[in-house]
Amino acid sequence: MCVFGTLLPFTQLIPWVDKGAVRNEMVLEEINNYACFGNMVTTFYDRSMIDSYGYSQLENIPVSDFLLNQCRELVYHRKVFIFPPWESIYENDIERKQDFHEAVATYHEMVDAYKNFGYDLVEVPKVSVKARAEFILNTLDNG
Repeated sequence: MCVFGTLLPFTQLIPWVDKGAVRNEMVLEEINNYACFGNMVTTFYDRSMIDSYGYSQLENIPVSDFLLNQCRELVYHRKVFIFPPWESIYENDIERKQDFHEAVATYHEMVDAYKNFGYDLVEVPKVSVKARAEFILNTLDNG
């Protein structure tokens, strides 16, 4: 069943208080996103179930069989665009609490996680937003 709109009261979940609970809510959100948009049309996801696995690895949160099964069962396009950390434009805000060092560590965990589940990563270059969009569209057009 697909539920539109956020399922999670993220404002009530504080990662530095209970990282496991946040990860579990991320898993539920990704299951819902996949149910809503999985194979209907071309969809760009900001993150996927694999990110929940990568976050678990980063934060040393035990990975359940359920999460591993979801990572295997919720299959996305094998080509995944990944944006490397870019220090000169990196800023913290109300939702981004990680410092740049943590962002780099997160990036490496995500790279490992996606490769672990057989995805092909395409690194998006550090160029303007317009040039990045064009890069992605050109990459899609060229298979």
